Amino acid sequence: MARWQTAEGKWTAEDRDVRLTPAPGAADPSSWREVTGLASVPAGAGQLVVLAGASGQQNQDDRVWFDDVLVAPVTPSSNILKAPH
Repeated sequence: MARWQTAEGKWTAEDRDVRLTPAPGAADPSSWREVTGLASVPAGAGQLVVLAGASGQQNQDDRVWFDDVLVAPVTPSSNILKAPH
């Protein structure tokens, strides 16, 4: 999950939380899977917090690993320069 905090570290804009989900057509649930999400920065946000977690464990031996977390800005398509025709 991705959530927002103010610059002072207080949770804000909870209605803008983003649930990160496995990519469509993800492979075997017991193998590595890419998880993605897209969020817009709300007014008053000071930082983005990524909360990694899991649910649905069947027994105490179930495990989950997280690797290579990446947060990157995405340019709105209206700001992308189009090649001249």
